[in-house]
Amino acid sequence: MRCANPSCDKETRNPRFCTRSCAATVNNRGKQRNPKHDRPCPRCTTAQALPNRKYCRPCWQEIAEENTRRNLRSIHSAANYQRSATIRRHARKVYAESGKPLSCAICGYDRHVEVCHTRAINSWPVDTPISVINDPANLVILCPNHHWEFDHKLVSVQGLEPQSSA
Repeated sequence: MRCANPSCDKETRNPRFCTRSCAATVNNRGKQRNPKHDRPCPRCTTAQALPNRKYCRPCWQEIAEENTRRNLRSIHSAANYQRSATIRRHARKVYAESGKPLSCAICGYDRHVEVCHTRAINSWPVDTPISVINDPANLVILCPNHHWEFDHKLVSVQGLEPQSSA
């Protein structure tokens, strides 16, 4: 008996196909894996929504900045670190757009730096917008060592200007 796959001429003892690969080739022909979702953004109704998202890119960015810690609590109900991760991701973006130097404010190290909030994320009221928490005045760049020291209250970053790398 011949394989039912037209591009395969192998002999088979199986009633239809010689291998699972041939069966998948025939059975999945004409089926789109990830169908496109052509739906408008419900906020502006003009742009097309992003794949796997409800809103278009400009609306999504506006909504992200309008979000508060309370809104993130309902979005990321699984764990607290996910809420903070969203805020930290936004903080890195805000700091990169601010044009401030990417070197440690204490020692000037610039190989690997981290964005640090001078006022902790959890110290803000839950109704505070993320754009206020991630205001460039509340962000400072520190190397991993000084970031750890700052988090454990061994060093202060109040009044420090970022050092330019030499």
